[in-house]
Amino acid sequence: MTEKRNGKMQAKEAVSPEIFQGGDFGELLNNHVEKKIDQHEKELLSAVGADYGEALTLARNNDLDKAEWYMNKAHQEQENFSQTSLVYQLLDLHGLPVKAYFHYKKKEYKLAEQYLRDSTSKSADLVKEGFYMVECHRIQQLHNLARMYFKRNELEHGGQMISEALLYMTQEMIPTVDSNWHVDSLRQCPMSLRCGMILQLALETAGELLPPTLRQQELYKSAFGNWSEPLPGLTDCEPLNQWIKLKNLYLLEHSDEAFVESAIDFALTAPAQFDILKLVLIVNMTDTLRKTSNYDPAVYKDLSAFGQKLKVSRRYKLACFTYMQP
Repeated sequence: MTEKRNGKMQAKEAVSPEIFQGGDFGELLNNHVEKKIDQHEKELLSAVGADYGEALTLARNNDLDKAEWYMNKAHQEQENFSQTSLVYQLLDLHGLPVKAYFHYKKKEYKLAEQYLRDSTSKSADLVKEGFYMVECHRIQQLHNLARMYFKRNELEHGGQMISEALLYMTQEMIPTVDSNWHVDSLRQCPMSLRCGMILQLALETAGELLPPTLRQQELYKSAFGNWSEPLPGLTDCEPLNQWIKLKNLYLLEHSDEAFVESAIDFALTAPAQFDILKLVLIVNMTDTLRKTSNYDPAVYKDLSAFGQKLKVSRRYKLACFTYMQP
């Protein structure tokens, strides 16, 4: 292709297609892929990956027939490569989670779980080949497993997946799920990427704690009960660290006044990104004030007015404000 510049015809530089999307992770992976495969393979990888992406979008919109068509199309194109080839392995990063989600939507849960576990185990080969950032993809599949368990109301299993993922990213404790984890590869990933994943996982899990029940308390303990101070460098996770300390304080007896004061301070000072954590604490404050007979319609009005300003879904607000009524 050519273009005219300063009166002369010059070759126009080819633009490589974007192969993987997804913020910091996608950028890291795309940059690494650029060094490993040729232009033709990149184009094929991008095209097949786009079909898997279309299948995922359609499945999310419950158009499962069309989703299956795109998924099968992508799979057939993928099978043109040797299963040991780099392109095939990279396409599995697209394909296996999409297949898992498709079968989850069809309520074929065993198949969905198997595809997620396959995605965790098979992508270990890419990590060994120098794709260090793929260790984050493997952790993401633990989160996807947890999401599936939560939807099926298997809170204990979901909490276990969350705990293992958090401990690996914050303490570098090797998960017991699957094998062949590569902590040296995790250490090569930017702390910003790790912290972003930690917060996505933790904030989403916090929503599963609303409204509170005895089962939700058990979920908190299984998901966050083994938390300790994050490794240096994960400074953006400090509000989450503070919230977990507050939740632990709430679970202690004879700490009501200290908890309420600290929870109010957190609600007023933490960034808006952590609004879901604030809503959890507001509900916990309600329970604490009820125990001390300091809860009345005026307090409810103040707490619910503050809660209405939080940037969380209407579904969470409605459930919580109903629970909080005097």
